Amino acid sequence: MSNGRSLTDPVGGCSKGTGSLIAEVMTYRQGAAKPKKTALANVDVAISGLTQKPPQKTAGNGRTTPFSGLTPGAYTVTVSGSGTMKDTYDFDNGMTSSTKEVKKGKTQSYYFEVPWFWLEHEVKYPDGKTFVEGVDWVLYHKSPSGQTDFTQHSTGTTAGSTISLDKIPQGQYKLLLKVVYDPSADAAEAVIGTPITLKAKISGFDVGTAGTIDICDAHAPGTALKTLNGSVSENQAGQRELAISWTPAKADLADLKSGRIVFRPTVQGKSVISAPLPMLNKETYQVVDQDGANLTTNITIRFSGGHIVDERAVNGTVDIVYPWNQTVARMNFPGQNGTRISLDEGGIPTRTFSTPS
Repeated sequence: MSNGRSLTDPVGGCSKGTGSLIAEVMTYRQGAAKPKKTALANVDVAISGLTQKPPQKTAGNGRTTPFSGLTPGAYTVTVSGSGTMKDTYDFDNGMTSSTKEVKKGKTQSYYFEVPWFWLEHEVKYPDGKTFVEGVDWVLYHKSPSGQTDFTQHSTGTTAGSTISLDKIPQGQYKLLLKVVYDPSADAAEAVIGTPITLKAKISGFDVGTAGTIDICDAHAPGTALKTLNGSVSENQAGQRELAISWTPAKADLADLKSGRIVFRPTVQGKSVISAPLPMLNKETYQVVDQDGANLTTNITIRFSGGHIVDERAVNGTVDIVYPWNQTVARMNFPGQNGTRISLDEGGIPTRTFSTPS
């Protein structure tokens, strides 16, 4: 009779003269004032010593089943993680190996603690106390294993407290708020027919993300007079921006009343509004005498709003730039006393002026 034992292993399962060991792995948030430890399941546990045993994984309670039938002596227990667990828990710097004596008839316990990786971030006003709430953010990650570029890890919205992210992969992190800010133009004023570049700095949006810039009356910024389409790009300084070149046309601004515009860059619902820019008309005048000959002459024009332009017509042509919605009130042609001069203002029938004798 075999008495329940294998005939090929007559001492199998017998614990007489042998011992056993059990491993327990706990995890916690490194750096916490009073760390709360919890069981860590699915950890690889290997032993080495006089008796060889296959490795195990910890169960939900963080423990292995007993490694039994061990010849008494020193045994080294090593714990390790694999896959995402190795990235999330600090096996490299935690206590992951221990050597103890296993005695016959006894079960030796091996206890390990492996901290997890974590990150906190918060957004506050300049007072350093008040949280900024309701701002979307995106967190980028770059692993330490030779990865060259950051990739998106997670997104969220700022709250009235510190935001904690526990058990995240080790590596470098970059937090960006998803905002559109610092609108600017490459000119101090917008002029009909003259290109102007409008732009804003961008944070938290990838290059190529679609965006728009609305042109609005400074006195009615909620209504777009003209919408320009573009996408997020990266300038030579490495700053992401939405930059669009616009050549103003009178047809774009038929409903402009105030004579000043603002522009509103927008990317995926995030927007900012610029400071007002003066809007100027630009007209090319043809100046000829009573015989139709082109004149080269100085010209002074006073407009209805009090604006004064001093220019010189050369071979009968002069460009006049003046504020939006102002009209010509008076003209002087020094050096042309007693001459009748015809002036063709764009969009207005030709008018003839008699200069004083």
